[in-house]
Amino acid sequence: MQFSITGDDQFIFQGLSGVDNISNDLADGDIGVLTVPNNLINLAVGKNKNAIYALDESGRQFELELRVLKGSNTDAAFVDKVNSYLGGNFAGLTFLTGSVTKMLGDGQGNLKKWVVQLSGGVVRKLPETRTNVNGDTEQSVSIYTIVGVIDSLSIE
Repeated sequence: MQFSITGDDQFIFQGLSGVDNISNDLADGDIGVLTVPNNLINLAVGKNKNAIYALDESGRQFELELRVLKGSNTDAAFVDKVNSYLGGNFAGLTFLTGSVTKMLGDGQGNLKKWVVQLSGGVVRKLPETRTNVNGDTEQSVSIYTIVGVIDSLSIE
């Protein structure tokens, strides 16, 4: 029988001014969702079941949605990053790099890390905001979508 226990996941980024650890500023629910929108391998099957396989490098593209507490240090760092894009020197931007790490246990005290190394990250769009008089907690959350390139996937 196999067990996989997860907890204490980590989001580490370099390239955000004044923020070393974003873990303190994350919101509720799915605080981070990493998706890969494109296929890594394409396949075409032809006559007589001949198969053609091709590596599609666009399969390395990632989208990471982070839910950050509005007004936190991490939110301010993301605002600074977005403003650096809009400041008139887009070609001079600096990328976000980092990793997403899932901590995995087996129920016997052994730990493994499932790690995705990220590079070339940029904030894709401005976060939305809302005002709600009925106590909706979403009005205190900034959602940032970061896109970039997956460098590697490993289990350590």
